[in-house]
Amino acid sequence: MKKNIGAQLALYPAPVIVVGAIVNDKPTWTLVAHAGTMAHSHLMVSLVHAHYINQEIIESKKLSVNIVDEAWLKEADRMGVISGNKEDKSESGKIDYHTFKPVLFEFPTYEYFVTGEKVGDCAKMN
Repeated sequence: MKKNIGAQLALYPAPVIVVGAIVNDKPTWTLVAHAGTMAHSHLMVSLVHAHYINQEIIESKKLSVNIVDEAWLKEADRMGVISGNKEDKSESGKIDYHTFKPVLFEFPTYEYFVTGEKVGDCAKMN
């Protein structure tokens, strides 16, 4: 049976990601509920223009993409509730700079994007 459901966002549940970037020499993050794979070589992240993190991503063309699992959901949600314009999020996570940098994925090339291997658990942000 075929049924027309109209113009609906029907691909749920959707993965939730935390996007990171360096703004004013400090790491910051925002929660993104809509991200998708455009092709094997392209990832699409859609952010509302008003997000604090946007201008730096546009200028530097650098961002990190962090997929959220259930264990990290509470902390990730906080990154979406707090505006970087109103609160400094740089101390929200303790980053081991010897292992990671806040910017792990650069575009338009995809040579730094590694799939299929878990590098490690996300840092606790509380």
